[in-house]
Amino acid sequence: MKKYQLYGVGHAIMDIIAKISDQHLIELGLRKAGMTYVSEEMQEKIVSKLENQDKSLISGGSVANSVVSFQQLGGNAAFAGLLGDDEFGKAYLQQLQELGVEMDVKIIPNRSTGSSIIVVTPDAERTMNTSLGISSEISASHLTKETVVESEWFYVEGYLLCNPSTGFTAANQGATYSKASGNKVALTFSDAFLVKDHRQRLDTIIDKSDLVFANIQEAQEYTGISDDRQVFNALKKRVKNVVMTRSEKSVFIHFEGKDLEIPAFSCKPVDLTGAGDMFAGAFLYGITNGYSPEESGRAASYLSMKIITQVGARLNGDIKKYWKEAIS
Repeated sequence: MKKYQLYGVGHAIMDIIAKISDQHLIELGLRKAGMTYVSEEMQEKIVSKLENQDKSLISGGSVANSVVSFQQLGGNAAFAGLLGDDEFGKAYLQQLQELGVEMDVKIIPNRSTGSSIIVVTPDAERTMNTSLGISSEISASHLTKETVVESEWFYVEGYLLCNPSTGFTAANQGATYSKASGNKVALTFSDAFLVKDHRQRLDTIIDKSDLVFANIQEAQEYTGISDDRQVFNALKKRVKNVVMTRSEKSVFIHFEGKDLEIPAFSCKPVDLTGAGDMFAGAFLYGITNGYSPEESGRAASYLSMKIITQVGARLNGDIKKYWKEAIS
């Protein structure tokens, strides 16, 4: 038996979440529904313009969110990332430690922790401005080989692939360690722009992956096909196991040679932040802890519905209770 069930590597980002009007969004000059990388200086300016807004601070980052949900459900998970020796870094480390996640995290002196300003408009759409800070420098040298080897799954954040000399080396080396040890690798596409702009590096990790998570927009970009069903058929020919989410529509899953379609749970969204991260963490928890792919997909869909009815990517309420509700 491995020491860990899941070892995720990704950008350690402190989420700064605020609910604003569409007019305020325009005044801030932000691109609605997108994710934009900005400098630390620009991030500070935007934060200052939100000083009169109610804000929440939540330790985030795509894979970190998935690792947390995995741990909260009862799994045994670890997370690798870089933090600065600032207030955000201290808060981030404390939050994840309190959640029980094993932290394979390096604290870098005199550097800033990554942050993401997430503004949510009345239609529940979220717009993100991200300053990676020190998190952008995570590389293969920051991984602990023994932890990768002692983990059933190594989970890679697609955003890491943007930088060939740092993040990509972490993803590629970790996947190599994992496969050489007979373990499994999962990858999330993260964003359609990444699929378009960093295809070669994405393919390198896909070649080592046992499971890929993609939303419909990312999958369409990857395959060049528009029809949902045809996109799914093309993707599953490329990857051994696939989870393709489709917003408010059903989820398509190809797992262990079987195709599944998991119905979506209807709700009135409040904040779409973290839905995909929750799905991935919950699905990985299920298939690693004796649940069928159908049960895992249904519970993941239910928990994703729950998280978008609140603000922020950390689910309020009893997540284990919600899991039981979904599969009962």
